[in-house]
Amino acid sequence: MIFAWNAWNIGHLAKHGVSPLEAEYVISHARNPYPLAIDAAKRLVIGSTYRGRLLHVIFVFKSLDEVEPGSVSSDSLDTEQIAEVIFVIHAMPASSKQKRHHKRRRER
Repeated sequence: MIFAWNAWNIGHLAKHGVSPLEAEYVISHARNPYPLAIDAAKRLVIGSTYRGRLLHVIFVFKSLDEVEPGSVSSDSLDTEQIAEVIFVIHAMPASSKQKRHHKRRRER
């Protein structure tokens, strides 16, 4: 998975006390039924960070030409092979209601 980060999405996550690495981890380790489509473009993942904190993360897919040069998370990749990147638009600790809902989904 390839992620794109810029000052806007890094700052938005920071307002909620979430680091880009935490958001990447949650998305990369998403378990069924996630990611969920919440509209035509946005995807939702609720999952645990490497420290066990439950996060609510929303992202969109963007083409490489839609992201700022240098914002892709890995410089070791051949950019000609990248079809889309993940652009996180929101991430925050899960609310009590989201935690209960997540627990119920996992028990099914």
